[in-house]
Amino acid sequence: MRIASARIRLLSGICALVIVVGLILQWRSVGLLLESQGTGFLAKSFQFLAWFTVVTNLFCLGYCIRVFAKASMPNGRLMAVPCAAIITVFLVAAFVLKSPGDLRGLARYADILLHYGSPPLFSLLWWLCRDSETRTVPWVAGAGYPMTYAAWIFLRGGLTGYYPYPFVDPAVRGVMSAAVHVLVMFGLYAAVLAILLIASTGTSNLKPPNAERH
Repeated sequence: MRIASARIRLLSGICALVIVVGLILQWRSVGLLLESQGTGFLAKSFQFLAWFTVVTNLFCLGYCIRVFAKASMPNGRLMAVPCAAIITVFLVAAFVLKSPGDLRGLARYADILLHYGSPPLFSLLWWLCRDSETRTVPWVAGAGYPMTYAAWIFLRGGLTGYYPYPFVDPAVRGVMSAAVHVLVMFGLYAAVLAILLIASTGTSNLKPPNAERH
């Protein structure tokens, strides 16, 4: 078992705090909007969990809590999956979605924390936690996460008519256009994951083989 150093535990704690605060602000901002529409708690929860940003930050939060609480290093291979996903969240937010300046109130601060705060922190955490086997991430696990999310939003959207993003809403973009956007997002995620693995492969020899192992 690899033991996490004090700096890695500190980083995981900071990252976890940023994510938790961002999720609380996001939940509250969504709650204020939906409560004004008479939406109940269960419906609000389902809508909250429909966003890829929220689900991915929860995914990353699980790793941060594990590193901080157990003081053990996670599997670098599997940790590359949420890392690629959170980087994709950042890229889509920065180049496709609205900038934080277009938002107001709690939504603006939640956007900054979840789209621009947690991605670099978690990416750095992954970089410090990676190991010599990180380059062999199982592609089934890597592809499973975004594919499961896509199936979830289309199933939920088909039943309720609600889609978390306009570019995946068939009623707005059309079925073919929505499908193309999903494929583009998946391609972006796959490209980011591939770059992470290549970068890890190129630097794995820089780390002592038994570093922080007990």
